[in-house]
Amino acid sequence: QPQRSRNARAQARHREKRKAYIAQLEETVKKLQDAMSLTREDLASLPAPQSRIRDLEEENEKLRSELDYVKQQLR
Repeated sequence: QPQRSRNARAQARHREKRKAYIAQLEETVKKLQDAMSLTREDLASLPAPQSRIRDLEEENEKLRSELDYVKQQLR
């Protein structure tokens, strides 16, 4: 009887540990899924790369023109 009782307690401890481990894994999965969904939302809100490149090229050209104008004024 004592051996069975000890085995039963060991099995119960093992089940509790496994249950806690699974709960921790489920929490980790939920956190990772939440992080991924935020990332997808953030990515969806970004402008298309080609549009962003075009905007930056236009801004760059404007700044070059302004720089040329300032250089001419300093001569």
